Amino acid sequence: MRRTNKIVSLMLALGMLLSMALPTVTSAADLSFSDVPSDYTYYSAITDLTAEGIINGFEDGTFKPEDPVTRAQFTKLICLAENSGNIKYSEADRAKFPDVVSTGTDAHWAIDFITTAKNSGIINGYDDGTFKPENSVLYEQAVKMAVCALGYTEDRAERAGGTAGAYPSGYLNLAVKAKLLDKISGAKMGEPLTRGRVAQLIYNMRNAEMVDPITGETSGSMRDQTSSTRSSAEGRIVAVYGTSLYYDEESECNKKQIELELSSGKREFYGIENLDINDLNDYLGRSVTVYYDIESGADYYEAYNIAFQNKKNYELTINMDDIEEFNGSKLEYWTEDKDDTENISIDSDIAIIHNGQSVNEDFGDIIDEFASQSGYITLVCSMNNDIADVAFIRTYETIFVNSPKDSKNYKVYDYYDSSKSFILDETDKSKKITFTKNGSPSDFSGIPTTCVLSVSESSDGKLVDVQISTKTQAGTVTDILSDDRIKIDKTPNTYYRFTESCNRSEQINAGMYVQFYLDAFGRVARYTVSSEKSFAYGYLAAAEAGTMTDPKVEVMIYKMSSSNSTLTGNQYALKDSVKIDGKVYSVSKNSDAIMDLLRSTAAKSGINAAIDGKEPENAEFAQPIRYTTTGNVIDSILTSNSTGEINVSLNLVNYTSEPLLCKATGSTLDKYTISGSQVILVPSDRINGTYMTKSYSYFKKDESYYVQLANVPSTNKPAAIYVYGTATGGADVTTEVLSETNIPMIVTRASDVNYKDQIRRCLKLLSATGEELEVYDDGRDNTDAVRTVSAGDVIRVAADGDKLVDAIEVLAVAEDVVSGKQKNLVTFDGTSNGKDELDAPLRVVTGLVHNAKENTVVMAPSFDYPTDEDVYTYTYTENVNVYVIDTSRAGKDNMIEEGNFSNIIGYNQRAEDPSKVMVYTKKGDVVAMIVFK
Repeated sequence: MRRTNKIVSLMLALGMLLSMALPTVTSAADLSFSDVPSDYTYYSAITDLTAEGIINGFEDGTFKPEDPVTRAQFTKLICLAENSGNIKYSEADRAKFPDVVSTGTDAHWAIDFITTAKNSGIINGYDDGTFKPENSVLYEQAVKMAVCALGYTEDRAERAGGTAGAYPSGYLNLAVKAKLLDKISGAKMGEPLTRGRVAQLIYNMRNAEMVDPITGETSGSMRDQTSSTRSSAEGRIVAVYGTSLYYDEESECNKKQIELELSSGKREFYGIENLDINDLNDYLGRSVTVYYDIESGADYYEAYNIAFQNKKNYELTINMDDIEEFNGSKLEYWTEDKDDTENISIDSDIAIIHNGQSVNEDFGDIIDEFASQSGYITLVCSMNNDIADVAFIRTYETIFVNSPKDSKNYKVYDYYDSSKSFILDETDKSKKITFTKNGSPSDFSGIPTTCVLSVSESSDGKLVDVQISTKTQAGTVTDILSDDRIKIDKTPNTYYRFTESCNRSEQINAGMYVQFYLDAFGRVARYTVSSEKSFAYGYLAAAEAGTMTDPKVEVMIYKMSSSNSTLTGNQYALKDSVKIDGKVYSVSKNSDAIMDLLRSTAAKSGINAAIDGKEPENAEFAQPIRYTTTGNVIDSILTSNSTGEINVSLNLVNYTSEPLLCKATGSTLDKYTISGSQVILVPSDRINGTYMTKSYSYFKKDESYYVQLANVPSTNKPAAIYVYGTATGGADVTTEVLSETNIPMIVTRASDVNYKDQIRRCLKLLSATGEELEVYDDGRDNTDAVRTVSAGDVIRVAADGDKLVDAIEVLAVAEDVVSGKQKNLVTFDGTSNGKDELDAPLRVVTGLVHNAKENTVVMAPSFDYPTDEDVYTYTYTENVNVYVIDTSRAGKDNMIEEGNFSNIIGYNQRAEDPSKVMVYTKKGDVVAMIVFK
């Protein structure tokens, strides 16, 4: 598993750029759609019209064949199909419908198409004079328009309709005669015509015989009239205006041209004036088919459509944050969907476009240099879907805009350095500056104070992309990871990163209320902290629900403060709409659910309820919490279960000097700051279940302690430290750890016995060094682990002078070891699981013996098939204790027996039955060994 957060990586299959709903001539298109299989009824019509640039799909790669089509969209399709889609009209000459704006900047996107169709007699509008452009086109309306586009007049329709008249019967009869309705099934009068059926109708119209409206004579099809002047070419686009795919060439294209490299190596220029392309870089480096008009005497051909070649141009966009490693041939990146890493192969000659400009740099060097910046990388596999051969890399510098902004000189000032200014002059003709504000096109005037700018600039300074973000997010900090990523309660599934430019002078702690100013990539460019809404730290000792007639929940909390010499308990009521761990609960409706939640999280805490002998006795809700109040009412609580790091159990702490050192999670050795601000709780009378408070000076140099932490992850400064005992017994505390060297102990028997007038669970233990011990549970619900272990299990315990268990850690379950379910490697005081930790002071390894001879044991830390590559070698002496646990004798007195070196069988000695063992080592030497059968 990766670190806790899930930073998004975005995978994009190169899809359609325009749909029929857009008011422009179609541009690039893929000839296949994810929701149009090859056996779909209208597949041929859809793909054919797509190639001709008449219809298109959506950006997500779908066509949505069952969706309706508006009257304006269908009018546009008719015009494109009959090759009259590029006619532009003056405002005075445009068609006049009261519900279609025809003048000014608010003119309807389809007004010119509507005008062409009206002038051609294809449309008339409704009896009330309106056109209703946004209504869905009905089956009979679409048929009538297609019939008229073929040249049939209303007189012909009347004659064809007989007594039923021209509309709709006459037009439907003419459509049948012209074969316009071939292959169209399921269409009904009065119902909208779907996109799939529309495609088939337009396809049929393109292939039907046209008629002369005066003579009635046929004159060939629409397709016949254009096919002789049209052709296509396949290749890869290697240059657009301002950018070439090759770093040693300058693009010769003007703003309305592309350069295509054919498979033969020949290059050709094509005009794209009739295509609505917002960003030519969307096509650079892609393998395409260009459909163009052949014009005699032209210097280059004019394209009427560009289609991405099928099964090519696989495209993958990765956030720079999600790049894990590049090894020279493969890029490893994180994927949100799989919550794991994946790889993509990189061509050794990959073309690199960095910030809009082709560069001659090593791919790996660029990744390393800009890995910490906001940005993304788009990899294109233009020839196949296996190897990326084009990389578009965008990296951004972050600017938090300060007041004032100098609009006269197009200048903005950085918040963190008022003397530092940035000029973004969009009138500078030597540069191309684009602005995007929260995802929409903008300009310099769209930059407000306290927004975040992400600025990408090409190396020559001519191409500048500015992402303007006014996004903010506020909430209470619930978790802070070791790499400073932060989670807040308002967005519980997101961990926020910080930009390099963000000033981190004000410390953020868990429980603080913060406001983040986010850049376009979701990174924090600036933040503010409000102490008024920050959480306090406390110790929840008890909770009590009210009655049905008086629904309420009251709690007892000991506030944790460095100024308290002893803890003082306070009674609080929960607000009716209280938030617990980010979820809102109604006390009047869900008091039972609240009590169950507090009970379950307290059970995981493992902390004794009573403090300094204070009541209430037998409290079951003991746990460290963070909370906010209004008066004497609690608004919100974060329990010890709200973050994975607030509560850590049974850790060996080596105290030499500040900071404290302890193994906190897994095998990691973390450092924790201790000072007068922490509360330290130490057992005073374990039989009566009380604690006493201590100051940080309680810890003695060179002593080792067993502790539980209520942690503040951002600073590694625990809110409270609960001490179970010492490893050496040298400090003034009644609790002892029952083995000074902390050697694992085998459970030889687990049973209920009478101990000090109470029935308690008794564990009989055999130390791996031969010492026999007995310990007992202390009757608390949160020490149930004592009752879960069985004979044959291997554990570590901390217990007091009365042999009552304070903490327990299960190192190995015998049956799991034999079955191979046991985790393979256990370290509790090293920094990693690697071989460099063989000299760790204390180490436990479980796994398969690879070889055992000549005072050495070679371990494969896995129960799978062992290899010679991943093994650990330990020194063995004859005085080392060996114990054999036979799981087939579970529950019997002879389940555990003392053995010797001959009981240890290596894989190279007997491959079919090598020993599964637990080896306890001290600085590389075997101290004890347990063999599992």
